[in-house]
Amino acid sequence: MPSNSTGITDEHANTPDWIELHNTSSEIVSMKGFSLSNKIKEPYLFTFPDNATISANGYLNILNGDSLFEAYIANSSFYYSTIIDKGASFRYLLPDTEPNEWWKTIQFADTSWLTGISGFGFEDNDDATILPQTSSVYLRKEFIIESVEAVKELLLHIDYDDGFVAYINGIEIARAGFEIGYTPLFTDFATGHEAVMYNGGLPSVFIVPNFAEILVTGKNVLSLQVHNTSLNSSDLTAIPFLTLGFIDEPVNMPPLSPLLPLKNRQTKSNQKFYFGIDAESDTIYLFKDKILIDKIIINEIPTDISIGRLNSNTDTAFYFSVPTPASANKEPIFPSKTLPSPDFSHNGGVYKTSFQVSISTKEFGSVVRYTTNGTDPDENSEIAVYPITVGKNMCIKAKVFKDGYLPSSVKTESYIFIKGTLKMPVISLTAKHEDFFDYYTGIYELGQCRSRTTKFWCKFLARLGKTYSYRNV
Repeated sequence: MPSNSTGITDEHANTPDWIELHNTSSEIVSMKGFSLSNKIKEPYLFTFPDNATISANGYLNILNGDSLFEAYIANSSFYYSTIIDKGASFRYLLPDTEPNEWWKTIQFADTSWLTGISGFGFEDNDDATILPQTSSVYLRKEFIIESVEAVKELLLHIDYDDGFVAYINGIEIARAGFEIGYTPLFTDFATGHEAVMYNGGLPSVFIVPNFAEILVTGKNVLSLQVHNTSLNSSDLTAIPFLTLGFIDEPVNMPPLSPLLPLKNRQTKSNQKFYFGIDAESDTIYLFKDKILIDKIIINEIPTDISIGRLNSNTDTAFYFSVPTPASANKEPIFPSKTLPSPDFSHNGGVYKTSFQVSISTKEFGSVVRYTTNGTDPDENSEIAVYPITVGKNMCIKAKVFKDGYLPSSVKTESYIFIKGTLKMPVISLTAKHEDFFDYYTGIYELGQCRSRTTKFWCKFLARLGKTYSYRNV
């Protein structure tokens, strides 16, 4: 997939472009000596690690990473085990003085603390252990790790209201609602965050870095301090999850929690991509010891559409509107041809008088559909049969549709009417309404990571699993 925005994710929860190889044989295939490139005369732009393999009838995904073109080898058999789930039993404390400084370590004796079932809090109808109105609650949950070496990933998911700091074996692993660099006192208040699971949302995720230096084989402890925004706050929520990732299927371990939206994830190789995948025009070559084995041609592929082959058809490439990384390609399928975008009789710009715009296409057997309300056209939009009268500010979006094919990309023209003489350039930007005003992704919304002093879009931090001070962004 040369233009991925919503599908497979890497270890930072980004959505890199990807290439997939399928082993059609009943034998394990070693990737030693294999390489990928987009230049026929430079076969070694990406070489596979000597120990990379594809299982019998299996799949291998190579993800084009960040700006350094780091490559990720996606293992199709990556297993998760949620060892602390909603409903787990915790020790908890409602403090009236500052807790013992050792409270978050495994050596601390918590026998005097209360016992309760996760989640914790009050109001919102998401609490198994209902707490009285409080500024903070402290939680501890011990867990066993059979082998630290077997653990390949550690994830903390948490639905919270309003802020928290989390620790494993006394070492901080995540925080939200507090600036970094200090340990909040039990009387401190968080900046604010609304719980979402009670309303159908998903818990926030924090990927724990350097977990192998934090976990120990044997007994460990997850500790959290959860804080409200004020003594008079109307609600409080703490529902933590702790999940381990394994390459080999674990034995006698709890399953992945059905409340978590995890997919197969990827382990980073030490290899580098020395080329990017160009969705407009490119060819990806597969070599074995410099000998060309296979290739696939890319030509103006839309975002989130993959190109590949179907089952035993090894000669014909198709577009797939529902990509299936790490599994077999499946219908619906479309010819690997991108329809040309439509032609407008008038370019967008600044006009003084009204006129008529015609929208057309040279693609035989197709129609052009358009909108004037800012939305992208779909199969139910108006067909551009007659010219459109433009006498006021108007944004026209159009697509070409043809039975059996994916529609073309959207072409947009904006027509602006301004009285008088222009004294400065005019720039027209077209964007989706939700890109500005959606609660979770809009750049003009405070959103779930809001602070009282700063307005900014923080989703990029959440996707990276960062715990930076939001006021210092």
